[in-house]
Parts: sequence; structure tokens; C-alpha cells
Amino acid sequence: MVKLYIFYQLVPYFTAQRAVLHHILIHFTAQRAVLHHILIHFAAQRAVLLNANILKFCSKCGHEVTLKPVPDDHRPRYVCDNCETIHYQNPNIVTGALPIWEDKVMLCKRGIEPRKGYWNVPGGYMENGETVEAGAIREVYEETLSKITITSLHMVYSIPRINQVYMHFLADLQALDYQLTPESTEIKLFTEEEIPWDDIAFPSSKFTLKRYFEDRKKGIRQVHLGKFEW
Repeated sequence: MVKLYIFYQLVPYFTAQRAVLHHILIHFTAQRAVLHHILIHFAAQRAVLLNANILKFCSKCGHEVTLKPVPDDHRPRYVCDNCETIHYQNPNIVTGALPIWEDKVMLCKRGIEPRKGYWNVPGGYMENGETVEAGAIREVYEETLSKITITSLHMVYSIPRINQVYMHFLADLQALDYQLTPESTEIKLFTEEEIPWDDIAFPSSKFTLKRYFEDRKKGIRQVHLGKFEW
């Protein structure tokens, strides 16, 4: 009878533990699905970039090019068979800024692919003829119609497999006059507690946000180095 009594006493405990474990498994399954989606995105990006990195014709004279060793260089390059122009290929710079208003930061819900419908730190590819800071200011304006004042470089984040380097700045919002654009279906100011961590578009944005709030608690600002590999 004592053993039976103990058994019935333990049944609710193990039932509750099982419910907790089930909840944890559901959470990690959801997290795994998000990570899987991100990896699929980067795999697709890498495939596009690898294909884009394959040159067939010279941009100077239009003749075919050949990938071959170049004197005094450490790797093969595409060289024009006609004019002998050497074509160097380099990573793309993605610049952006985290706009700050009082104790909140601005995020944009992406209105375009990739990762449409997910929240992101405003940013995009640099244009020729602009500085990294000017590119960040332009990207924020294109996505939110907001004007910002750059205050400091916040992070440099590399994704070697798809040849991208991210540079995010911290910036002060000049006014709360942001508006929706074709690139952003929703724009919102978040406190740290309100950040939708499971719906952040890219690891670079999550890295920027986490480092910013960590630094704010310490009362410091510094430049962070990060990378994403898989």
C-alpha cells in the first residue's frame, strides 16, 4: 500500500515534468526550423554568388577569359585571352545602421526577399562612389524615409562562404517621421524586452542587437567583430 501511495503521489510530478519537456522540445524544434530556413537562404545566396563569380567574358573587350595563375599572385585569376586584363573579384560590402531613439531601437519588417516578413536592421549593399557611412544613411532612408546621425561604428561581421562583409553603425534618429516604403511593410521602435528574437531576418542583425544591448548595460561603446559559418 505504501508503494502504491508513493506511486500515485509521483504521477502528477512526472506528468508535469513531461509537459515541461514537451514544451522545451517544441521550442527547439521551432528554433531548428528557423535556423534551417536561414541556412537554406544562405545556401541559395552562395549558389548565386558562386555562379556570379564564374566569368566567361572580359568586361573590357568582350573576349573570353581563362582562370589561370598570375605572376606574383597567390591564387588564380580570370585573365582575358585577348587583352590580358586581369579580373579581380572581391567580397561585397553590406552597410547599415541601428537607429536609436531614447531607450528604443528601430527595426524594419522586410517587404522584399530574401527573408520577406522578418525584422531587420536597415541595411544593404554599398553603391559605387559612396563612403560606408553615406551608404548606411542612404539605406536607412530608402527603407524608412528617416534621417539619422551616425555616432559610431558598431560591428564588422563576415560571411566568407557567400563573400559578404557587414558593417553596422549606431545612429541617432533625428525625428520620429519614419514612413513605410516598398522595402518595409512595418517599421517599429523596440525596447530590449520587446525585440522579436525569433523573427529576426539575419544572424548579422541579431549579432548587432545583442552586442548593442550588452554594451548599453555596461555603459560602453566598442567595435565588435563577428562571423557566420556553417
